[in-house]
Amino acid sequence: MARRSYNTKGIRFWIFAAWCAMMVVYVSFFFVVGAVPSLGVNRQEASDVAVRTIFIHLPVLAAFGSFWFSIDQDTSASQFKPSMPKQEAYAIWMLTGLVHVIVVLYLVLFLVAFPPDFPDTYEDSFRGIANFGVDLLVILSGLAYLPVEFLTRRKVVLTDG
Repeated sequence: MARRSYNTKGIRFWIFAAWCAMMVVYVSFFFVVGAVPSLGVNRQEASDVAVRTIFIHLPVLAAFGSFWFSIDQDTSASQFKPSMPKQEAYAIWMLTGLVHVIVVLYLVLFLVAFPPDFPDTYEDSFRGIANFGVDLLVILSGLAYLPVEFLTRRKVVLTDG
């Protein structure tokens, strides 16, 4: 029985596409939450949180961009193995998915499914809940950055957002 392997270029593209899609999901989520008057969320607060999520995604998108569009030939695609074992491919998807599933689940549960009545305490306010969701993304992003660094040979550094 032959061991199955996966195309490295394909995995690299689909992980990039997943990060692009998740950036759109997060930013759109906060824009929509800020635009729906019945949720009682200040548009500026929602926009501020959306911008914080962009700061988290930019290093990943920059790593892929610098891989594909760099003049530096030291990390050219020819230096990568054309395929990877299925365990590595699965681990890449699992680490990426784990982070985003936890954060999206938190945001949906605490801001949509069981929304707070936005009391005066920061922890139970929209800003407090949303910022904690983004903080979760920051904390867990180290796990999701590992596959990106592996696939691009670029160090992913979180900017101060």
